[in-house]
Amino acid sequence: FTVTAQAKNLLKRVSEDEETSSDISSRFEKWLEQTLDSYAKCLQLGAELNKVRARYMAAKRLPDNHKWVSAYERLMSFRTSLPSETVLDWSEKERGRPYEYDADIKTLLSRAVQLRYNEKIDKLMVKGYGKYHRASVNLSLTDKDCGVYKSTEDYPNLMLMQDNHLSSVSHVMTMRPHLFVAVPKECEREIDWRIAVFPCGKYLIAFDGDALLLMEVFNKMQRLARIN
Repeated sequence: FTVTAQAKNLLKRVSEDEETSSDISSRFEKWLEQTLDSYAKCLQLGAELNKVRARYMAAKRLPDNHKWVSAYERLMSFRTSLPSETVLDWSEKERGRPYEYDADIKTLLSRAVQLRYNEKIDKLMVKGYGKYHRASVNLSLTDKDCGVYKSTEDYPNLMLMQDNHLSSVSHVMTMRPHLFVAVPKECEREIDWRIAVFPCGKYLIAFDGDALLLMEVFNKMQRLARIN
């Protein structure tokens, strides 16, 4: 799904270029689909690619029910699977170093010191990084919400917390939609540090690329539970 989203995003950028003719766009789309077919064949994932294409077709027919697809596609990046935001780090500025950079929200919530949002410059500000804080999500969920792809666009009341206090990261996260998935906390025993999760009551939440991985863990546990 990630590779397909990257291809769709690339096609969109090419098609939106004013110098791209409809013929070139059509040929480019055909080439991309052939490349995906070849890639899936090499990995023996033809059936999985067909499932992804079916999901895209469903999203095209019922876009309101699949907002997460377009949200993930727009946010596609090779850099990270976590949502990242631009920050100004005043501790780095005081040292005479480059002080504007992108940081993922898990790091910001877990380690940032004096994290706040500056409306004048429309950026987050930090004063370096220190001891660990508890990063969590505040959102009302039920068991029916587990294992379902969702878009933050449909949950304006979703809040990102630092030590149980509303964080400025919540504000910037609402500026563009993100994909997220909620699963039972029991899934925690099947994941490691490479998947960034946020506790949310008796559930765990992951965003964007990590949401796809967390969904795979959830589905695997569901399959094993049915077998046992």
